[in-house]
Amino acid sequence: MFQKIKVLITCLVLLIPLNHCTTIKQPINSPIISSNILQEGLLNGAGEEGFSQNVIRIASLTHWNEVSEALSAINPFESKFDAHQIDFEKTNLYLFTDKVRPTAGYQLRISNGIMNDNIFEFNIGITRPVGNVAEVITQPLLIFTTEKTKDEQRFKFNEL
Repeated sequence: MFQKIKVLITCLVLLIPLNHCTTIKQPINSPIISSNILQEGLLNGAGEEGFSQNVIRIASLTHWNEVSEALSAINPFESKFDAHQIDFEKTNLYLFTDKVRPTAGYQLRISNGIMNDNIFEFNIGITRPVGNVAEVITQPLLIFTTEKTKDEQRFKFNEL
């Protein structure tokens, strides 16, 4: 009998703190817009192309042609998507260029946008290389689209 009471008291002692735990909850109906990666790549001009760590919104086909030309300033840059197929009235086209890196092997990814204080926030993850990688100066880039909205779209960079 004493053993059963001891087990019961132990269980109650362990369960009471769990009942008072709080959790962080994401708003249930928080709007989300997706991002669509069109191309991942590298610039190999040791930064001479003139791009810093930044997100550039490309507003038109003419603007894309100008950006594409700048990407090819040092070494040829080949687009792996057809910019003529993008409806710039409904779609935002973005170019994210990372900072110049001393090695190859960095990977980029982007989250979907989640509404926070009337702003869609996207996280751009920058993953460092693991193991042996080529020691060559590179500048990773990511080209992606999002749905055009009336709300602002903001990007945060997170090095992982």
